[in-house]
Amino acid sequence: RQDDGIATIQRALSGHVRGELGGAPGSIAAAFASGDRGAISRADEDAMRDAGLTHLLSISGLHVSAVIAAGYILALKLLALWPALALRVRLPIVAAGVGALAGIGYTLLTGAEVPTVRSCVAALLVLIALALGREGLCLRMVAVAAFVVLLLWPESLIGPSFQMSFAAVMAIVALHNTERVKAFLAPREESWIATVLRRGFMLLVTGFVIEIALMPIVLFHFHRAGVYGAFANVIAIPLVTFVSMPLIAIALALDTIGLGWPVWWLVGQSLDLLLGIAHWTAAQPGSVKLMPQMSGLAFA
Repeated sequence: RQDDGIATIQRALSGHVRGELGGAPGSIAAAFASGDRGAISRADEDAMRDAGLTHLLSISGLHVSAVIAAGYILALKLLALWPALALRVRLPIVAAGVGALAGIGYTLLTGAEVPTVRSCVAALLVLIALALGREGLCLRMVAVAAFVVLLLWPESLIGPSFQMSFAAVMAIVALHNTERVKAFLAPREESWIATVLRRGFMLLVTGFVIEIALMPIVLFHFHRAGVYGAFANVIAIPLVTFVSMPLIAIALALDTIGLGWPVWWLVGQSLDLLLGIAHWTAAQPGSVKLMPQMSGLAFA
């Protein structure tokens, strides 16, 4: 009965988003807001896959982290305006609780698929680690998240969703725990342009590492893989994280008083840009690598 209630809310939210924003952008926005990918056209889905951007359509680490970070920052800033509370309570812990509730709610609302649950568990562990003053981004976090997912869905081990999700996050954690990367990303006195360029370069390097980690898994399960995903993601990930998803949240909030339509127009423009990047990248010569079926032994 509880699942039926969540599914009803999910369908209502998806229908509302598509009603406010038509066409392909509306289908993508509905996927971000509710996890419902049913309205996305085959051509758009293929372009996103061949451009290495399919992970943006599957509610996973990027989306859950954005929701939790938004909840954490908003709670921290708003509670800090209350001096009596700020002087008596450790606000980061309270904000972490708000962010955790936001992440859990978003995970349930979007269907609680394996990548979403993995991302939510990992994000909750990071919040707990930060509250305790410990290092949040570590392979122990990945191991605990894998344990939780396999405890609930042991059959997911042989599926592409589990394998790709954990391969990607392990690659990210392993890369960003190296001393050279830590030193490269360490805060320093520099202009904001230098900071943006340095972090943009690191995003590109991370994209290459993820592509290398995922390529054999994608070829084994789907027999084709995009090879320019690292370049497309340099633009697509910041676009979705810092523009599209916040605008969708603002538009939904303004819809409660009937003033969301200007923001929905901005959402449409940002998602048109995302789809344009996907179709342009997928159309480039040599953008897709094809491979016939490989044996389980070769994959191992």
